[in-house]
This record gives sequence, structure tokens and C-alpha cells, in this order.
Amino acid sequence: MVGIRFRRNTRNKPAQSQRDSYEAATETHQALSAWFLGPKAENSALLKEHLTGIVDRIARARNDYFPQDPAFITAKTQSSEPYKHELDDLQRYIMLITDLLSRYSVPTFSPRYAGHMCFDNAMPATLGYLAAMLHNPNNVAVEASPLTSYVEYCVGQQLCKMLGYRIRNDAAEDGCHDESQYKGWGHITCDGSVANLESMWCVQYFPTQNID
Repeated sequence: MVGIRFRRNTRNKPAQSQRDSYEAATETHQALSAWFLGPKAENSALLKEHLTGIVDRIARARNDYFPQDPAFITAKTQSSEPYKHELDDLQRYIMLITDLLSRYSVPTFSPRYAGHMCFDNAMPATLGYLAAMLHNPNNVAVEASPLTSYVEYCVGQQLCKMLGYRIRNDAAEDGCHDESQYKGWGHITCDGSVANLESMWCVQYFPTQNID
């Protein structure tokens, strides 16, 4: 990596010796370091802080929704044996799946691994995904996702702009068949297969469309 100097320790050094470290000589590397958990989970405290903040904000929002409504999961329920039994199961399986994933997953988080298009998830993506999923929006219709559908539209427009497609407000809208005036758009797909199929659909129906 340009601008980064490596200091290596041999494996035979004592356990108390300094770990391998990277010295960043660029502000870009320093800025990007705030985006990721890190190969050694260096930003784990930061991730925990944001996770706690997300849960706290969502809890506050749920309590503010018809605050006069009584609690549904009461203290009596939380102290019951069936409740505790399910919590024990939850804890056990969370630990199990986390351990299995840590042991058998591909180490895409490490700079030593560069054999696939995958890389470590950015913390903004991970935290944004968690925050959205706890609200369970359904982007199939705006009625079920008033905010995330709008965000989806904005992201689609940003991608169109990045790729050079027209997004001007004066581009043609409904009823216009002049291909030179079509306005770019995009949406989130459920997987790469659907995205590839849609790309083939675009090639079939817009084979002469130019990017300007």
C-alpha cells in the first residue's frame, strides 16, 4: 500500500513484544481507519459505543410512540422460568454461531487476505444496516418504508451520477420516448443474480443508449 511502512516482528519473539504495526503516512489512510472495525478489532470500543447508542435511541423512540400504552413485556414476564429458558437458549446459540463464524469464515478482514472481491464491512454500513433492520422497513412500497425508500432513491441517483448517467431535473419523464432524454435511476436488489438479470434487460431494451 502506498505511503505505509511495515514493521515486522518474527514469530519467535516473546509474547510481550510489540505486535506488528502499520505506520500510516497519509491522511487518507488515517481517515479510512475510522471506517472499519480493524484487522485486530482496534475499533471494537467504538463499535460497541455506536451499537449501544442505536439501541438506546430505538428504545426511546418506541417508548415515545403512544407513551400511555402499558408495557407488553412486563417485569413479571421477564422473571418467569419460560422467559429465562429462552434467554439461555438465545445466549448459547449466539455464542455458538459467533464462535463458528470466527473459526471457519474467510478472513476478509485481514490485509493478508486479498483473494476475493469481499473485504471487511465498513462500520457505517454495518451500523446503518442494524439501525434499519430494527425498524424492519419493507421497500416494496413507500407505505411500508417512507424513509428508506427515499434513501434508496437518493443512493440510486448518486450511483447514476457516479457512472455518468443523466440525472438532471430537465430530463424526460413519463410519456417521452426520446432515448436521448431518458433519466437514469436505480434501486436496491436482493442479490447479484437479480442485478445481473436486470443489466441484461437494460442491454436488450436500451442497446444504443449513450452516456453523456
